[in-house]
Amino acid sequence: MSSRRLVLAAISAAAFAFTSPAVWAQGTTDTRTPQEILKSLNYRHGHIDLHDGVASLNLPQGYVYLDPTDTETFLTKIYGNPPSASGPDTDGMVLPEGVDPAEGWAVVINYDNAGHVSDDDASSTNFDDLLKTMQKQTEDTNPDRKKAGYEEVHLVGWAEPPHYDSSDKVVYWAERLKFGDTTTDTLNYKIRVLGREGVLQLNVVDSIDHLDRIGKLTPTLLTMASFNSGKTYGDYNSSSDHTAEYGIAGLIAGGVLLKAGFFKALLVGMAALWKPIALGVVALGAGIAKIFRRGPRIKPDA
Repeated sequence: MSSRRLVLAAISAAAFAFTSPAVWAQGTTDTRTPQEILKSLNYRHGHIDLHDGVASLNLPQGYVYLDPTDTETFLTKIYGNPPSASGPDTDGMVLPEGVDPAEGWAVVINYDNAGHVSDDDASSTNFDDLLKTMQKQTEDTNPDRKKAGYEEVHLVGWAEPPHYDSSDKVVYWAERLKFGDTTTDTLNYKIRVLGREGVLQLNVVDSIDHLDRIGKLTPTLLTMASFNSGKTYGDYNSSSDHTAEYGIAGLIAGGVLLKAGFFKALLVGMAALWKPIALGVVALGAGIAKIFRRGPRIKPDA
């Protein structure tokens, strides 16, 4: 995918109810109502090819997919994110069908082609120590954030510590984030599917009190996405394929162990997020992350 590396995902369907349309219109000059914008999007079901056939989604009933162009529309026109400088730079979104986008969760999908990630360090990594490193790097960015007029961001801790499934080659974990003086923390639930020369990224964002709900969704999300034949982790050829500069620890830390200043460059660009009324989302990628400025959450029916 593009040089921006992140994952988040999708939404669906026909009629949506909105509790506060004005919130959705923030940051956009589009004169259409949120309902009109949503109805203009193409919601797809079933089998979806991702990133020119590198991977696929197989959506069960009750979930829908938006392609990169519609995802860009959704993120900019509905969530009020700044537009991507070079056009759409995700691999789409997945959303629960028939939901109210003013509440709930969302997933954004990206493929990061940074190379084959070795899992040799998976069993030896001390994730508590890794968390402390990530927390320090995050705090180090706050003076620059404040100077730029943004809220401070704090990595409170693991909402769910990292887990690695060595058979399916999947890493998943959840971070608890706090922005400014907000009383509601943000849940950033991350899933990384390892492939031959890259990582399929799925980032799920919700409020922290919905951790159990997202945890229950995880098995379904894990079965939705997979690499196609010839692109799987087992297809890796060490003599010809590109290898990433980091392992599992670096993947979780977003490359922070390799790139001093990564979080500084990333977090300084984030706007004020997750307000009690105007709820926002933020997704941190495994390399360079995408930013969600202001936007409501998306709630599944179940």
